Amino acid sequence: MGARMPGATDRGGTRHDLGLRAATFLLVLTTVPSVCLAQVDRGSSQSETPKERSDWLTFVLAPEAGVGLDSTAAHQSGAMAAVKLGMPVAVRGEYPHQTLRTCTLDLAYDRMQSRRGFSAELSLMLPITRFPGPQTNEGRNYVRIYAEPGVGYRNGKAGFGGYGSAKVMMALLSDSRLTRSDAAPSPFLEVQRRLPFGSPLRGDTRIMFGIMVAACNHCALD
Repeated sequence: MGARMPGATDRGGTRHDLGLRAATFLLVLTTVPSVCLAQVDRGSSQSETPKERSDWLTFVLAPEAGVGLDSTAAHQSGAMAAVKLGMPVAVRGEYPHQTLRTCTLDLAYDRMQSRRGFSAELSLMLPITRFPGPQTNEGRNYVRIYAEPGVGYRNGKAGFGGYGSAKVMMALLSDSRLTRSDAAPSPFLEVQRRLPFGSPLRGDTRIMFGIMVAACNHCALD
């Protein structure tokens, strides 16, 4: 009674080993693909080229102020305060492959030769260069330089009338400030030469400092 037939224990152990091996094999089959896919995803994200977000801007709002010198023999000093508003415009091509650039409207109050005046100016922000270039760290600052050709009209006791404008902007930006709605504004510096159409030698040169709230290209369009 109770005696086991020879080989019963070996067959039980063999079945147990086969079960363990089958379970291990199934575990490997289900785990390896997910690990491989995760590695592929990490590799693709690491190799993704950082996007350029500041060649044109969806929205610009910027108060600024500055000082300047006119081109008369006395080189009298002046002062100004302005508000800059900007939005994108298509300068070439057709939707959806058009080239966009930021068009700005500057509304300013100034004093020239101790006389006050008001001006309105339209300009294009043309990207010249930036350093460093696009980067994966969106919180890192970079300097973006724009050329801003434009035209304007000044009404005031010191004259001027219609004028052409040659202006350069140097802005300290970061991708995080251009993409976040709660981000701090970005500082910028502008150097401008205004050339009256009637007498280009009667213009003035100004240096202005401001802070800019801006949204990156596509940020409000996607």
